[in-house]
Amino acid sequence: MANTAVLTVWLFVLSAVCGGTDAQAQGDPVSSIVDLLHLALQLTEQIQKCNVTALLLEQGGVAELEQVDGGWSDWTDHNGCSVTCGTGTQTQVRICNNPAPANGGLQCVLLDGTKGLTETQNLPCVLGSCPAVTASGFRNATFTTLGYRGRLGPSSLTYHYITQDHENLVTLQNGIQYFTVPDTAYYRIQAAGAAGGWDFDSNRADRGRGALVMGTFLLQAGELLKILVGQEGVTNTGTYYYAGG
Repeated sequence: MANTAVLTVWLFVLSAVCGGTDAQAQGDPVSSIVDLLHLALQLTEQIQKCNVTALLLEQGGVAELEQVDGGWSDWTDHNGCSVTCGTGTQTQVRICNNPAPANGGLQCVLLDGTKGLTETQNLPCVLGSCPAVTASGFRNATFTTLGYRGRLGPSSLTYHYITQDHENLVTLQNGIQYFTVPDTAYYRIQAAGAAGGWDFDSNRADRGRGALVMGTFLLQAGELLKILVGQEGVTNTGTYYYAGG
């Protein structure tokens, strides 16, 4: 170095913080050890930018850097489940940065015993059972009033079941819907009674609700089910009496 005097400098703090480097020196004036400080700055560029402390530099010597072994961060929150029903997987990730390995320190130990800087694991997730699928691909069907009101019921299917599983499986006669069973299988059937009517002096929320019944039945392909869909009661605007659905 240009300065031939014996320079012994203790860097009590050499903390390479994320975003900058801060150093304090004790010994000869800074103006006389510019070359030495340049050397120190060159070294800090090779040091991990966090958690490095206490270096001893001597003229003609070699900087001894503290070895830091890596440590895992916490697992990240899992992402969404890979399926919309049934059993799937969700992914979590952790990073070897707590602290990060530095100056020849060891990488983190993975679950399989090897070492690395990142690790991913897949965990099971369950979102409830998926609807059963028959051989024809049929899953479920919901039967409605087809948009009709009044005592005679619907006279046309119109567009109401288009793109649904029971499209092309329903015909209509005298307001009754005839459903052709697509496959021999067990079918779970649920039926709800229509809500009652109300009068002009009552609260709609107070009206009666229909009963809900359900059951599982073994049906044969080609069987016809006759389905009559009722309608909710209407408003009685003339008296204080109202009917059921």
